[in-house]
Amino acid sequence: MIIRPGFQGFTIMSLLAVVATLGFSGRDLATRAAPNTLSNMQLGIYGFFVLIPAGLVLLLYNSESVLFETIAVKQIGGAIVFGVIAYNSLTVAMRAGDVSVISPFRHTRLLFALAFGIFVFDEHPDLLTLVGSLLIIISGIYTLIQSQKLSA
Repeated sequence: MIIRPGFQGFTIMSLLAVVATLGFSGRDLATRAAPNTLSNMQLGIYGFFVLIPAGLVLLLYNSESVLFETIAVKQIGGAIVFGVIAYNSLTVAMRAGDVSVISPFRHTRLLFALAFGIFVFDEHPDLLTLVGSLLIIISGIYTLIQSQKLSA
């Protein structure tokens, strides 16, 4: 409902959403399977640094020169610091908690993405996107409630 599969608005760039979803799932599975000899901070840093090759590929694809201004360097530094903290927190949660409890809380990024798109990029999601987003949020809440019932 959100990405509307079909050929009408499909571009090769639409596959990036699929690749990103596979990447998220792979990272979560790798986090749970990682040996305890790797600290949460190490896994968080490794997870964040996977973004470097992805950024380089996009830079090559765009083939535009990039000028780093002082504000851009500060923004990139902030993204690195907060990104590593976020990945570390996610790693702690994925290693210690039950996935059925953690996953619904991860769906909150959808709300932040919608708000960010609306207020920063002046996007206007249509009804189908909003209904699809609501369906995802409701399914997360349902999963959380069901997991609490099973554990009780």
